[in-house]
Amino acid sequence: MIRPPCPKCLPTGSGTEQLGKSIEELVRLLPPEKKTDEVTYNERLAVCGGCAELHAGMCGECGCFVLLRAAKKAMGCPVGKWEKYTGEK
Repeated sequence: MIRPPCPKCLPTGSGTEQLGKSIEELVRLLPPEKKTDEVTYNERLAVCGGCAELHAGMCGECGCFVLLRAAKKAMGCPVGKWEKYTGEK
């Protein structure tokens, strides 16, 4: 079971709750062949949750929504922090 994202990873406040729900829906609708496994997804979110570049659910390095980026199998961290979990170089 996928655990809920940390509050720092999900956009909240100022009317952005709907945005967060939309991002979660996009993650849910990803085709299985493009979606990372649950363990890797949660590990990626944990790394992002502790990153100083995370602001209101967005990566300060690349501007992506981390919930969606973490869910996509082919994606990586723009500064290489997911290397341990994806084998990216």
